[in-house]
Amino acid sequence: MVTMWRRADQLPDDDIGARMWSFGVARHVLQNGQRSERRRWKLADRLRTLRPADAHAPGADDGIEVRDAIARLDPDSAELVRLVYWEGFTVAQAAEILAIPASTARGRHQKAKQALSQALGAELDRQT
Repeated sequence: MVTMWRRADQLPDDDIGARMWSFGVARHVLQNGQRSERRRWKLADRLRTLRPADAHAPGADDGIEVRDAIARLDPDSAELVRLVYWEGFTVAQAAEILAIPASTARGRHQKAKQALSQALGAELDRQT
């Protein structure tokens, strides 16, 4: 429906033409969804073959302190940290994804690193 709404200027004036056009748009949207699903499954299959079968997966609670420290950041900084460290983007690329200036992202990144360093330092002090 959203696609049809966006393309409302292309909607034919007659009822039969409008109905046929609507079905055509719906068909294309469904086909795109099916293609996307097939690509996701192929990617998942490739990733399964790349991972060695005897690889040791970290425990479920490994890194819990880091995840908790990131969760305590403000949402914008936390998302920036996840994009940079978990997804592997540069700060500039993450800024583009978040639609913010690169200078803003660099400042947030620096503040987030300091906050994480302090939070994790305090966690380590409590554990020892």
